[in-house]
Amino acid sequence: MIEHEAFMPSPQSLAQPVQDDVVQQPELTLKQRIEMAMTEVNQGLMSLDSLEAVEETAFGIMESLPESQSLFDQIAVARFERRSDDERALVAEQRSIYDNVVGELALIAGIETDTSRVERENTEYRQRLGNLFDDSTVVDGTSDDILLKVGMLVEDPNTGEQRFAFPETVFPPHIKEKWDHYADIVARHSSAEIERQSGGAGAKDPTLITQLNFIRTQAHNNLSLSIKEFLDLPESWDLDKCRKLVIKMRDNMFPTLETAEKHVTADQVRHLLFELKGIVARPVKVQE
Repeated sequence: MIEHEAFMPSPQSLAQPVQDDVVQQPELTLKQRIEMAMTEVNQGLMSLDSLEAVEETAFGIMESLPESQSLFDQIAVARFERRSDDERALVAEQRSIYDNVVGELALIAGIETDTSRVERENTEYRQRLGNLFDDSTVVDGTSDDILLKVGMLVEDPNTGEQRFAFPETVFPPHIKEKWDHYADIVARHSSAEIERQSGGAGAKDPTLITQLNFIRTQAHNNLSLSIKEFLDLPESWDLDKCRKLVIKMRDNMFPTLETAEKHVTADQVRHLLFELKGIVARPVKVQE
């Protein structure tokens, strides 16, 4: 998060009495300020369909950020006074803010700013996934063996109950970033809904719920598709099916026996492991 410049109060302000009833508002995150800066939110977000569109929108948002406006003025003064070293330092600081805005905005819109990074991480972490297993476990292991080892299932040591979970150490960093973004927006959307029902900010600003809901849906879709790509899930795993898997992990839900989702998921992970480890034979479905 970008910090504001230090503010020095004037002697006049120090002489003013302190108001006991003034409530200090929490500082907004960069992500929240970006969302606030975007007018006509749904239309604006849906138009961000490329990195070029993200970068163009980022320039517009920069003009509304106080720290960026201050730097614009300081750069102009340093340039006028021919203070080259100061100008370069200020430009670098401004560039850092711009990169942060682009990164946050791209995350909201689901645009990859570095596809080569995604490819590198997917390759590296698939290899790590393969290294978790020996060949015999891949071939003969049960669905429980596969998913517990990956971390997509966790087991209560007292009850033996199994629940879905997000495997933070197995999925690559770019998916973890999308997961954190999704979890954050889900929590904020839930809080806004509660506020609206109690007559709070959500009730006064109905566009807030619409905005957060759109961003939540986008985050859910982007995370689901990234997981599908990493696990090399087949076309039969459409967006809806991948979204349901994410919900299961998010809410630590029990596997649904009727749909055999635990076994279906494990079979797809097993298939990827066969490819990673160069095992020729097709996995035989284990009866459990």
